[in-house]
Amino acid sequence: MENIRPSDNDYIRNSSKKVVETVNCNGRYVDASTIRNKLISTSIAVVAVISIGILILL
Repeated sequence: MENIRPSDNDYIRNSSKKVVETVNCNGRYVDASTIRNKLISTSIAVVAVISIGILILL
């Protein structure tokens, strides 16, 4: 087995921990995936409203 220094062992043990990306929104920390999903949903809704408006005008 290889000689592993204690600092290397700590890195190996800590590298499996999950890092959560957060965004400061209105003074609160919110998960970045939540903001991303809301942005995608809003843009899809806007595109749907615009396309329905175009269909009605034609």
